[in-house]
Amino acid sequence: MVREQLNSLLRDPARQAIGLDFSGRQLRFVRIRRRRRPEVVRFGYVPLPDGTIQHGEVTNPTALQQQLLVLQDTKVSGKPRPRGAVAAISEHHTFLKYLEVPMGPAGDVDEAIRWEATQHIPYDLKDLNLDWVVLPTPTGRTAGALVVAAPRDLVESYASAIERVGLEPLALEPASLVVVRAFAAQLPTDDPALLLLLGELESTVVLVQRRIPLFTSTVHLTTTELEQRITKQFTLPADDAQRALYALGLYKFRARGIVRDLLRESFDSLVNRLQEILDFYRNHFPAPGTVATLLICGPGARIAGLTEELTGRLKLTVSLARLPTALHPVKRASGFAANLLEYSVALGSALRRLHVSPHA
Repeated sequence: MVREQLNSLLRDPARQAIGLDFSGRQLRFVRIRRRRRPEVVRFGYVPLPDGTIQHGEVTNPTALQQQLLVLQDTKVSGKPRPRGAVAAISEHHTFLKYLEVPMGPAGDVDEAIRWEATQHIPYDLKDLNLDWVVLPTPTGRTAGALVVAAPRDLVESYASAIERVGLEPLALEPASLVVVRAFAAQLPTDDPALLLLLGELESTVVLVQRRIPLFTSTVHLTTTELEQRITKQFTLPADDAQRALYALGLYKFRARGIVRDLLRESFDSLVNRLQEILDFYRNHFPAPGTVATLLICGPGARIAGLTEELTGRLKLTVSLARLPTALHPVKRASGFAANLLEYSVALGSALRRLHVSPHA
């Protein structure tokens, strides 16, 4: 089913669809249309009641369907009413990895990819939706494959919720994959790089080479966790805790560094995890090139002082994701660039639907 959906996706680029992000506390969406140039025509969100999705699993399908119906209102998502959806789901329980197998006839390559996937995926394949895209390699002697897998029950829970409100689920993808698509133009053409998706409920590091994700790793740091620590320590309302995180953050000389001191241990752990990934790449990937770039997206990318902190401690070139130059928000969506980091995942989903190259 997934492969048929992906093929349909490429054959029908003009069909009205919506890019969805199920990975946060809110159900965010982005709509893009292609005329003479691709345009962001609408973006926004509807709230998700607490407990609707937990650890990446739909635990309250009724609430999710109700919010999807709200999103379909043309006053929210715009006209014409969306007919299909490309959705990014949580990294929990999903698997993404780049593999290489010997070049050969198409059927042999597919069989080799399937066999190789069994050596890396810690689940029984009969319980998974497994798909891959075959990619060229620099030598031409091997076939590259970007393999994505997720439990069938997990995929079905999201697809069912989408279908029950009258939308066609065109593709479901891990959030890490869609942000690579969204910001590929900011990544090195050939050299390896890190992409950090710092989210509300989960965060992921993606190691990328030739703008292809090689593997992903979960990071145990989220904006929700940080906001809760600030709320508890300083007895602040949730909104004020969020403002403190984004305005004071990791700066030493803002409010005498009290927020920085509180969060120091969490960011020490983040730096250590990123360093472990860098070491793993050096030790296990023989490909040439050194990781010198770290790109950050997601709501947590707005934490004050984050880029300076990571630049100093990791000795990398650290930057925030920017709006792809090929995309042009229309007047109604003029605030999209300012809110891009929060909509990083939904943007990547929307780009998949229209088969728009973000660096065209």
